[in-house]
Amino acid sequence: MNVIKNPLVNAGADRTIIGGNSIRLTGQIMGNYSSFFWSPSQYISNTQILQPLVNPPVDIDYVLNVQSPNSCGVVTDTMHNRVLAEIFIPNAFTLNGVGTKD
Repeated sequence: MNVIKNPLVNAGADRTIIGGNSIRLTGQIMGNYSSFFWSPSQYISNTQILQPLVNPPVDIDYVLNVQSPNSCGVVTDTMHNRVLAEIFIPNAFTLNGVGTKD
């Protein structure tokens, strides 16, 4: 009997970004596989590469789906991407709101 091992799949560590920014996913596959893709396909540069850029506006889970050899099943791993509100830091301000003698 020939036993084919499933590939080891790692979607990468959970990440946190500030809204409006992009990050690169760090997917890895070890072992034999026939195909892979990321899901969902929203806010991702390319679902068919292991390290695509993503720029989600809200929290989202990205799943790396890997087809094992000889159609023996799909192996998955999930990474959570948390999105923080964009931070606005003013470069000037007025203390009393009138704009003079500050």
